[in-house]
Amino acid sequence: DAPSPSGTRASQTPTPSAATTSPRSPSSSSRPEALGGGSSPSEGGDAPSPSGARGWYRVIAQPHVPCRCAANRDAPTYMVLRHGEVVEAEVLHGDWARLTREELARRGLPEQDDAWVLLDATSLGFGVLLEPVGDS
Repeated sequence: DAPSPSGTRASQTPTPSAATTSPRSPSSSSRPEALGGGSSPSEGGDAPSPSGARGWYRVIAQPHVPCRCAANRDAPTYMVLRHGEVVEAEVLHGDWARLTREELARRGLPEQDDAWVLLDATSLGFGVLLEPVGDS
């Protein structure tokens, strides 16, 4: 079940695989489910305040990283991002980034949804999960 990297060009819009576009599907692996905890997760319905910039990020963790419904490691998994994928996101809350509305639309997902991913899980013992790939 090893995913193959595809659509990982930093200068062009990546094409996601169909396996990564299923919203709110539980992950089949328990290890990645442990990922996603930051040192300052938001509480329930509180929206985090903006603190970063829009950009492109490549998933470097293997085999995948959970994308959650909120910037909180206990939030439900929205979808997974597979190793090698490149996504457009906004860093908005500490080490958490929210996929842009345009990224959701490219994946055929509702633009009003929130999909959050933890960029750096070093404090949890997992290391960097996504790395920047260039300026937007």
